[in-house]
Amino acid sequence: MNKTNRIQKLLTNPVIISLFIFIVLFIITINRPMFCDEGIWHYIGKAWIENDMPPYKFTVENKNPAIYELYAISDYLFGVNYMFVRFLGIFSVVLTTVVLFNIGSKLHSRTAGIIAMYIYGLNSSWEIMNGQFPSLTENFTCLFTALSLYFVIKSINNKRFHLHLLLSGIFIGIAISFKQTAIFSFLGLIGFIIIYLPWNKNIIGLIKSGFILLGGMIIACLVFLIPIFLSKVSLMEYIDGAWLILLNNGSSKDLLYRLYH
Repeated sequence: MNKTNRIQKLLTNPVIISLFIFIVLFIITINRPMFCDEGIWHYIGKAWIENDMPPYKFTVENKNPAIYELYAISDYLFGVNYMFVRFLGIFSVVLTTVVLFNIGSKLHSRTAGIIAMYIYGLNSSWEIMNGQFPSLTENFTCLFTALSLYFVIKSINNKRFHLHLLLSGIFIGIAISFKQTAIFSFLGLIGFIIIYLPWNKNIIGLIKSGFILLGGMIIACLVFLIPIFLSKVSLMEYIDGAWLILLNNGSSKDLLYRLYH
């Protein structure tokens, strides 16, 4: 094997690419001070753990519970520390590149999977994407959204397709538990099922698949809500603090503004 072939083999090795992305993300985040959102979520987690003041009841921010629970765990284990969740975010990006490699390989080719790894991994390190702060919700949401799509694809022509669809629903539910916008990914999965899954040639099969996916999603969302409800937060307080708050002025930017930018 000549030198060119050895270099090419290294550059197209998923393990090497994953390690490269990990190093890039580690270098750009290691000396960064705490980001605004990290500070908010850490404060919410700290108030929850140390003062028994759960989110949605005593603290306010427009996110679903998974990110608060991560920061609560971080505060319980390490006190005031933002690197624990950042490391989890880095691992989420790296694992997402691996999932995308498998998706690309299944849908097209190994080369497509390699290209997907580079595009997503390097895109996640851009400053404009807040790559220096890998602890943000998007990285966790993208991981579980990619896993959800992977299991939908894996269910095609598989005897255990119902199990794979259930797992897909569970993963998209976890994604939604990190960021509400993953609900649009759930709708995308429904569209993917309608177009690609071969057993959905009849309306009964389509409805059954949709309910399995929806069931998995609900199960996952409820699991993340258990700590919230055990902390005596009511369902209405959660709905108001995580969903209805998005309709308030200042909670999110105008849709036309987002489309323009």
